[in-house]
Amino acid sequence: MPSDLPAYALAPPRSLYVHIPFCESKCSYCAFNSVGREHTPSGQISAYVDALIRELTELRIHQPLETIYIGGGTPSILDRSSWNRLAEAILRHAPLEAKAEWTVEMNPGTLHDAKLRDYRSVGVTRISLGAQSLDPLILRSLERIHSPEDVFRAVDRIVEEGFPSFNLDLIYGLPGQGLQSFESDLDALLALDPPHLALYNLQFEDGTTLSLQRLGGHVEEEREEVQIAMFTSACERTAAHGLLQYEISNFALPGHRARHNEVYWENAPYFGIGAGAWGCVGGVRYRNVCSADRYIKRIEAGESPRDENDVLDRDALFLESLVVMLRHVNGIDKSLMEERFGSGCLDESIPLFQRWIASGWMHWRDGRWALTQAGQLVSDSLFLELLP
Repeated sequence: MPSDLPAYALAPPRSLYVHIPFCESKCSYCAFNSVGREHTPSGQISAYVDALIRELTELRIHQPLETIYIGGGTPSILDRSSWNRLAEAILRHAPLEAKAEWTVEMNPGTLHDAKLRDYRSVGVTRISLGAQSLDPLILRSLERIHSPEDVFRAVDRIVEEGFPSFNLDLIYGLPGQGLQSFESDLDALLALDPPHLALYNLQFEDGTTLSLQRLGGHVEEEREEVQIAMFTSACERTAAHGLLQYEISNFALPGHRARHNEVYWENAPYFGIGAGAWGCVGGVRYRNVCSADRYIKRIEAGESPRDENDVLDRDALFLESLVVMLRHVNGIDKSLMEERFGSGCLDESIPLFQRWIASGWMHWRDGRWALTQAGQLVSDSLFLELLP
């Protein structure tokens, strides 16, 4: 265990991420560790859940958890039997605080009333619903399995089942989308009164179908000025509905922030289980083997599923903390950083921050450096300036 890391990085994790790598079909833009049902052998999902339960059991979690996040892939692809076995194991081996947040990602096309009732009955508090678009043509180009009507029905059922919170995902900058279509989609989603909205700028990730289509000249990236107009419009429209931006891509009503994601933005420790899952425990950041088949075989053989184990470096952790904190609207808390990394730890960064302030990309307020909206629009390039 590294000895020179700040105490917060060595604290027992209070969050758990569970990865389900299976989908009905792979979306054209998706670079996550996931595989479509057509490439999933019969019986593999059930065997995978067995392996998840074993990995979870062997974590021997003693401290109560504040958040659990089941992501993917499409977790709602699990049938009721597999879900109930996994949920029972979580309740037995992952003690939860009384007001813990438990999130499950869901594709609107996989929603069934029985599944929602099962989720709610075991204590799931939050559904993250991947709407992505409400344009039928764009949904088909993204190879999504749901329709716009599925999104509306899903929200109705989530509300009816009494989930304390839910999130809607929406992508902007899609090929052929245009500002007017994006604003129409956003307004339609806001009319559903979501307590949380996640707004993602399309990235052409290497190896994805959409990226290959772009390289082949079949689709074009949306113009930068249009993407800027989309983001600016979204900030205005969400604010008008009372959704406050608290991270570059996330907007929420008071009390509805995604607490699990804030663990990542705080660079805090967390457990991760499942194929390709990342975790950070005891000053070591690890990643499990990505292949579901290899993951299952390792677990069944009593071997560690971990494929990478990186001991955290104090200087690298400091720079990472700057980047993830700047994604949050609260920005970099000077007092907190000095408490964690020592007085004067930010001295070398201050000249860069002053230049960003002069350029209108950052402001200094109440002991914090935070990006302005103009800075958020160029955040990727700013983050690169922070790194060696």
